[in-house]
Amino acid sequence: MRELVQIVTRNKLKAIDVLDLRAETDTKTSKLYQIVADEKVDSDDSAAGHLNPGAKNTAGYRKVKARLKSRLLGALFFIDAKKPDYHDRKRAYYQSYRDWAAARILMAKNAFVSSLELAQKVLRIAEKYEFTELAMESTRFLRLYYSTKEGNRKRFEYYHQKFVTYQQQYLAECELEYFYSDLLIPFVNKKSSGSEMQSRINTYYEQCLPRIQQYQTYNIQLYGMLIGLMVHSSRQDYRATLELCEKATILFENKPYLAGTPLQVIYYQSLVCHIQLRNYEKGRIAANSCLSLIEEGTFNWFKYQELHFLLCMHTKRYIQAAALLRKINGHNRFPYLMDNTKEVWKIYEAYAFFARWATDQPEGLDQVNFKLSRFLNEIPIFSRDKKGLNVAILIAQFLLLLKEERYGEMIDRAEALYKYGIRYLQEEESMRSFYFIKMLLALVHASFKPQKAEKTAQKYLEKMKSCPLAEAQQSHQIEIIPYEAIWAMILHQLQRSNQSVSS
Repeated sequence: MRELVQIVTRNKLKAIDVLDLRAETDTKTSKLYQIVADEKVDSDDSAAGHLNPGAKNTAGYRKVKARLKSRLLGALFFIDAKKPDYHDRKRAYYQSYRDWAAARILMAKNAFVSSLELAQKVLRIAEKYEFTELAMESTRFLRLYYSTKEGNRKRFEYYHQKFVTYQQQYLAECELEYFYSDLLIPFVNKKSSGSEMQSRINTYYEQCLPRIQQYQTYNIQLYGMLIGLMVHSSRQDYRATLELCEKATILFENKPYLAGTPLQVIYYQSLVCHIQLRNYEKGRIAANSCLSLIEEGTFNWFKYQELHFLLCMHTKRYIQAAALLRKINGHNRFPYLMDNTKEVWKIYEAYAFFARWATDQPEGLDQVNFKLSRFLNEIPIFSRDKKGLNVAILIAQFLLLLKEERYGEMIDRAEALYKYGIRYLQEEESMRSFYFIKMLLALVHASFKPQKAEKTAQKYLEKMKSCPLAEAQQSHQIEIIPYEAIWAMILHQLQRSNQSVSS
């Protein structure tokens, strides 16, 4: 319900009567709305306590909650679709689906003339903005209308042909949507590249090509592009990914409307590539282009901010990264994110905290609120991603123990970390992580003496450098700070620590 309140804000209630809670200041429905809108409660128990202090039976609260939820859902149809931050296709989407819902209600009420006008209006919008499903449904109705109400065979055949065309397009879109959805499942809670997936991705992409060549519709080109990007990104082929992004940019920029979602995807993937290829200036350009298309607080906005954070960390802008981290954690939409997305930010928080200690840029970083013990217990999902983000988790734990000089615990963990590397990180896409773990273990074997550790780890550093980040087969999210940079930080801080002891 809190999510509905966030969507149906007070500003959107000014022009409607169906949910005029402002005029009902004494009702329990209004009170519940206000305390949720003002973020005074975060659970049913606390809301029930505010509404009925001291009451043990929550039946009354549940009735009020159900009544408020019903009214909030009704108010969705009155939300202003002409907000200035909505691009034209998004406005058309909200308006046309609202009109179609009204048309269907009018049909059920036998108001055929009014429903006919709305259906024709919806079809015009659907054809302009390539809403294939809506075009199919509206032509289906128009076909039926001219058959059963007017007996007009010419109009019937006209809309029948349109219906058949849109039905075929819709089925093709559903097929590609299925391919993409099926491919995406293994990556939701894992960030490892999954070489075993490449054959499947390639097979689906081959099946997509005839559809992509046959239809130029928005959804088919979008899903075709997404699967094509998976072909290259699963191999971490960043240059090929950029080439596909450039072609897709031309296609979607030539649409007669702003294709916001595909362009967001393109700029997002371009930013990933520029981070890995160290094209930092181009990365900032892609980041700014992406930001201009995204509504703040949406899922895509948070995903973009993940890349923004990585760009800051890879360019050694640790103060900006910490500021971004505070912004994300304090955002009112953060609690509504899926657990796997929130876990990513918990991992990022650990590296921002490490950067506070490991760099000579402490300004602003002291505001990072982080506890190692809490971190160890708050990442259950990606702890199971053995070849993906769990690598970043284990490395973060090792780094933070080093920061706190808990050398005994590091020694205790060394054997398990060695076995982990042998068991999970022996494939090509994991070799950078494997060699870096060997470098961390060299610290333990060198009793945390920087000069001895540097000498022992040199051979692993050279092997790691022979597989640069731009050519590595691993996920772009694993190295939150490039391993070479982390190693330099470690040696720098250990040398400073030894100098302090000596003096």
